[in-house]
Amino acid sequence: MMRAGPAAAVAAIFALTLVACDAPELPPDARVRHDTVGGVVHVVSGNRGAWVAGGSWTVPDSGVVIGAVDGPDEYVLGEVAGVALDDGGRIWVGDTQAKEVRVYDREGAFVTRFSRDGEGPGEFRNISGMAPAPDGIGVLDARLGRVTVFDDDGAVVRSFRIARPYMIFQHGAAMSFDDDGRFYDRTPLSSAPMADTVAVITYSSTGEPLDTAVIGAIERDHLVITVNGVPRMSFPRPFAPEASLAFGPEGTVYFSRGDTYRVEVLSPAGDTLRVIRREIRPRPVGDEAREAAMAGLAERYEQAGTPMPPGIDLPETRPAIEDLRVDREENLWVLTASDPSWKTLEWAVHDPDGRYLGAVATPVMNIMDIGEDYVAGVTWDELGVPRVRVMPIRK
Repeated sequence: MMRAGPAAAVAAIFALTLVACDAPELPPDARVRHDTVGGVVHVVSGNRGAWVAGGSWTVPDSGVVIGAVDGPDEYVLGEVAGVALDDGGRIWVGDTQAKEVRVYDREGAFVTRFSRDGEGPGEFRNISGMAPAPDGIGVLDARLGRVTVFDDDGAVVRSFRIARPYMIFQHGAAMSFDDDGRFYDRTPLSSAPMADTVAVITYSSTGEPLDTAVIGAIERDHLVITVNGVPRMSFPRPFAPEASLAFGPEGTVYFSRGDTYRVEVLSPAGDTLRVIRREIRPRPVGDEAREAAMAGLAERYEQAGTPMPPGIDLPETRPAIEDLRVDREENLWVLTASDPSWKTLEWAVHDPDGRYLGAVATPVMNIMDIGEDYVAGVTWDELGVPRVRVMPIRK
């Protein structure tokens, strides 16, 4: 499986043609400046993007939908933990509840399924994420601490263990392969009860650890529910910033702490390549959102069997960045806000050089793969039933 092809070459030629043409004048708040701070270039964009001059992207609420409440079991999904498209446009879905991988054609028709619950070759105890590899599709099993790469027919190409200090289960986990087959894994290293040290471990194509890079130490703003002095559960404080990490091609790391609009771009070895920033005003937390968050907290405390204590504070403003994704052309997608109706998510898109292009709205979903002309991931209906969706990007 190859990542680049004739389409990429045509796109490169087209990009050169655009450079040669006279570009329209951008308004001041859409221009980009480059500051150098401590020897690192900061790409700083304003409030408006380059798309004000035309050429914006949209993601229409259409495309392929896979999933059903009942019917043939190959279309009934349990817990979708990974979605990835192969070079032929087939849709690979990792269902951690069924402990299997299913493959559908580009129209969403079922093609095949493979694997089962177990610890043998090609079997899973858990599926946390999927990513395209140069020789197939890679699947991460967080419980076994193992990565398995399957070819187009579902045969195991290679498999290896990964080194993690403790298990972490995250649907759509951040992971990546480069063109030489090396694997990049986000690894949390515990440093304190309310903090994490985020690291990236690089593995060879055969699974030998090559390097560990510490990306940042994160203080977690979590609420802890205790019952009779015993901690029962913890969870992030509503609207508190959370760290985000995404991989680009060749293992490039994109990292944000979430509190300000700042994304560090690092090499797999942890060297800072550049910093992407935008000068924007913080978004306030509205009264409706605050009331809904407090009601949700009260419900959590009730479920834990203890009343919610008085005086829980919530931030006045929303995080500047809520999540990160990087598409296969190395455009950075920054989740900046969700609509109060929870029907759309707003993503700010930056080109590979860090310039802010503009905003793209998508349905509320866990995006797991973004290609040149599609967005793929999982959504849920009002009953919580998952659907895999592959939606077009109109450019």
